Order: sequence, then structure tokens, then C-alpha cells
Amino acid sequence: MRIENIADHPALVEIVARWQWGEWGHLDADDSLAARVASLRDQTNPDRLPTTYIALEGDEPLGTASLVEDDMSIHRELTPWLASVYVTPTARGRGVASALVQHAVGQAAAMGVMRLYLYTPDAQGLYAKLGWQMIAEEHFEGHPVTMMAIDPAHGLAPASNPQSR
Repeated sequence: MRIENIADHPALVEIVARWQWGEWGHLDADDSLAARVASLRDQTNPDRLPTTYIALEGDEPLGTASLVEDDMSIHRELTPWLASVYVTPTARGRGVASALVQHAVGQAAAMGVMRLYLYTPDAQGLYAKLGWQMIAEEHFEGHPVTMMAIDPAHGLAPASNPQSR
């Protein structure tokens, strides 16, 4: 398995957009498949935000993860975010999500990010194993979620006070 920037695989943008739309499209009435495609086409910066990574085995896409400025409208003061971590059902349980998250955190460190955030409704255990620390529990888009953070430069959970970079 290898992880590359989606900019190097423009033919996969629509596939990834369909994954995201299928997984999270129901959460936002203003979202659409076309909006997801357009957003992914803008997330192709190799060394700055926003950017998206894709895990591949040969030519087969296995999963994706993004680094974005903003992923939680009720916490616009926090930036940047790990977002849209998704692994295809047939590739789950093989470490793809962990590899994508670790890759994204490493890339954030290379970009000089001091603190990286995410929110998750159900994958707290995965992120905790990778060094992320819970910073809050919230209700977002009608669902309970856990907000987490990490210090990318050290791969460590930050102090408990969330702040922007």
C-alpha cells in the first residue's frame, strides 16, 4: 500500500467524492455530489492546505483522508482539521485508516502545523491509539461527536486547552 496526493490521481476524484457523499452526504442538506467533486478538485495542494491523500494498492483506491482549514462550523476558531477519513468496506481492518491518519499528521507537521483537530462520532479508539487526545464532546449536525487534537510535530496529544495554530 502507498499513500499519495489526490492531485496525482485526478481520475479518482469522482470516486472519492462518491465515497464521501455516500458516507456523509445525508448529514448536510446543502451538500451534493457535485459540491464534493468541486471541493476535492480544490484539495490538491501538495504542501499546503487544503489537501487530500489517497491510499492505493496497485491502482485500486482503498481510502482517503484530507487536511482542511475548517471542518466544524461551530468551532471556526480551531484550525486546521483532519477530515473525511474513509476506507472502503473491503479494505477495512487492514490498517489503512491508521496509515492514512499517520501520513496526514506527518504532512501537517511538515507544513508547520502546531495543533491538528478532528471530530468523530465513533472512532475515538482508533484515534486515541494513534496519539490523539479528546478535548471535548459536542453535538454537531444532530449527532454526538468527540473532538480530538494532536501535536503533529511530536505525534503527541497536546495540552488540554484547544487553540488555533
